[in-house]
Amino acid sequence: MAPPLRAVLFDVTGTLIETREDVGETYSRIAARHGVHASASRLGAGFRQALRDWPEQFFPDLSPDERAETERDRWHGILRQAFNAAGHSPVGPESGRVFQEIFDFYRRKEAWCLRPGARSSLQTARDLGLRIGVVSNFDHRLEALLQDIGIIEFLDVIAHPFRCGHGKPDPAIFQAALDQLDILAAHCLFVGHDPSRDLRAAEALGMPTFDARLGLRPLEARIRGLASLDR
Repeated sequence: MAPPLRAVLFDVTGTLIETREDVGETYSRIAARHGVHASASRLGAGFRQALRDWPEQFFPDLSPDERAETERDRWHGILRQAFNAAGHSPVGPESGRVFQEIFDFYRRKEAWCLRPGARSSLQTARDLGLRIGVVSNFDHRLEALLQDIGIIEFLDVIAHPFRCGHGKPDPAIFQAALDQLDILAAHCLFVGHDPSRDLRAAEALGMPTFDARLGLRPLEARIRGLASLDR
C-alpha cells in the first residue's frame, strides 16, 4: 500500500500556468510600441530556437543577487537572438526599453493564465490539510508572478534556482523543497508535465507523480485518494 499523502509539490509553467498567447505575438506587440516592427511568427520561431541555444544554467555558489543577474543576462540574450532571427533587432536606447518591458511583462498576470483545474486542485489540497509547494526552474520573477496571479497564498514552499541555486532535474532542488516541508519523498505527490525534468526526476527520489499533460481535472481525485490512506 502507498504511504499516506502529506504534501503536494507542483511544477509551475506548463502545469499550473500557461502563457495567454504565443510569445511571438507578445514580443511583436510590445516592440511595435517602440517603433520596432517584426513578424510575430518569425519572433516566435526565433524565440524557440534561442531557448535551445541558451540552455538553463544554475549557480549554487553565487549569491541571490548574482543569480538574478545571470538569469536576466540569459533572457536578454534569448530576446536579442529572437529579434535577430526576425530581422528587426532593436538598437541603441530602444533595445534596452524593449527588453525591459518584455521582461517585466512576464512577471505579471497579464502574460499568464491558470490552467483549467489549477486553482481547484490547490484548494482541494488545502482543504485536506496537506502542505503545498512549487518546484520550478522559473527565475527570480517567480514569487512576484505567483502573488500577482493569486495563488501564492496556497503555498508553503517555493523552491527555484534563485532561492536554492539548483534547478530541475537535479535532485537537489526537489530535496530542498522536501527539507522545507520536513517530509519524506514517499509522502509527497509531485505534479508536473515534463517527462525527464519533472516526472522521472521526482520518481527517482521516491515521489509518486501525476502527469499534468493529462489535464488537472483528474488530479483532485488522485489527491483525495492518496490523502485518504491514513484516514
